[in-house]
Amino acid sequence: MVSNEAIHPNVIISYSYDSPEHDSRVLELSDHLRADGIDCILDQYEVSPPEGWSRWMDRQIRDADFVLMICTPTYYRRVMGEEELSTGLGLRWERNLIYRHLFKIGTVNTRLIPVLLGSASVSDIPLPLQGTKYYRLTSEGGYEDLYRRLINEPLKIKSFTEVISPYIFTKPMRGEGLIGRDDLFRQITKLWSGSYDRSLLLIYGHRRMGKTSLAQAIQSRCQFGPDTMLVYHSLDSSVKHERFLYYILAEKLWLYVQDRMREPNMKQFTRVHARVAFTRFLTKFHQVAKEKQVILVLDEFELLHKAMGIPATYEAIEYLRQLTRDLGFDWLTLALVGLNDLDDLEDSYGNALLGWTAIHVSFLTPAQVATVLANPPNDPDFPLNYTSEALTMIATLTNGQPYLVQIIGDLLVQHYNYIVFTQQREHSGVFDVADVEAVIDDVKFYATAASYFQGVWAQVLRGQPEELVLLKTLAQYEGGMEDSALQNEVHLDERVLIESISVLKRHDILSSKENLIRYAVPLMRFWVKNILLRDTPPHLLREEGRND
Repeated sequence: MVSNEAIHPNVIISYSYDSPEHDSRVLELSDHLRADGIDCILDQYEVSPPEGWSRWMDRQIRDADFVLMICTPTYYRRVMGEEELSTGLGLRWERNLIYRHLFKIGTVNTRLIPVLLGSASVSDIPLPLQGTKYYRLTSEGGYEDLYRRLINEPLKIKSFTEVISPYIFTKPMRGEGLIGRDDLFRQITKLWSGSYDRSLLLIYGHRRMGKTSLAQAIQSRCQFGPDTMLVYHSLDSSVKHERFLYYILAEKLWLYVQDRMREPNMKQFTRVHARVAFTRFLTKFHQVAKEKQVILVLDEFELLHKAMGIPATYEAIEYLRQLTRDLGFDWLTLALVGLNDLDDLEDSYGNALLGWTAIHVSFLTPAQVATVLANPPNDPDFPLNYTSEALTMIATLTNGQPYLVQIIGDLLVQHYNYIVFTQQREHSGVFDVADVEAVIDDVKFYATAASYFQGVWAQVLRGQPEELVLLKTLAQYEGGMEDSALQNEVHLDERVLIESISVLKRHDILSSKENLIRYAVPLMRFWVKNILLRDTPPHLLREEGRND
């Protein structure tokens, strides 16, 4: 290691006492840093500080340039306050100091550095820091990267091949690859913790929020055990009648026990006896499946509205609900996945949907955005990084819209490859605000993200005309408008205005902050103002939505 004579940062290591072996690894790291010129503080070098351990830690953490947090499952539990009060007494003092520091600096963190040793994983990093750059010292170059971070001397990437983008936005994320949704998985786990009488779920959210990824990952992320199987099916417009729906579901379930059960016969699912046939199939299936619990996930369920009609769809949903509640099939749980929330569906059906719990898949937090970009799960050794200002800018412009976040990350990698390999210019490998601006100012970004922007607009066009008026008007105001000013400009009845704003908020198109109504996603407002309204003749704006 090449030492830096000019910089000798003061560093303290914060860790939990997991085992003697773990303590030795921490001491080895500290000794290594000291040998390389880092002024590293560790409690193992002290016998009994005169001011006491709590004040000693208080002073060391307060005065340190950096705090290395050695993250393990035990460390996570203690820092997050999940450990029993009788343990981790010293670490509780550190936890309070660390949280005070986080509160003081807000979302920009430069001092607290997560470090992973041994078999530790990203999930061991305390939640407030899961969006920051972490260092896995068991990986190649891990220690050198950490050392250069401490001496403020980033390693210039010497790559002979283009960097492969780890960002995925063209297909659902799988299993552990889906990050930033732990809160929703915990909510679902809590609702479905029992083996029987599990809540019926409506998983809803706006376009490109990751609903399908969430639904497909329930089995692996919620860990319900071997007695539970998840059966996922994405519906399409070919289901013209209830009998086709029940037959398709029976086929899906049968695939899991096809070696022990006869395949369902389409002829049995007649218009008159479809429900009877499906009920009989479920009875036989449960016997053959050896008492397994089944979670049946139906994605894109709004397509049934187009295919079967709204009244028939409501009747089908009610029948499936009755199966799990009133007809004795309590081993079966149902989850619907789609765009509409309970209010939307009840308005459409003209009836209340009883017994359903809504799971809203919405925007990522700034910390989650940072995690997705700086620590992509598909590439733990991703060589590029971001400044905190660049991450904040991306989180602000997208408001954590996951599809747009992934697209910006992907285009930034392309931007880097173009600079380094096509233009033969140097790039530090750390994306800054100028890099982000170069990407979002390029028409390629809006072309790549067109399916999101056009999909949101198409949904608006299928709503009430007043909603369209609001969005066209608000597109002209980057900072948003107060309710009164907006009402004066659009000339809508107050009740209509309030209802329209409420619908657009529920659909994650508008938001309100500090008494201002604005676009939830600033990049969406830019697209409407500078691309849609500028490039499309006004008389075609409505017709485009009808043909979508």
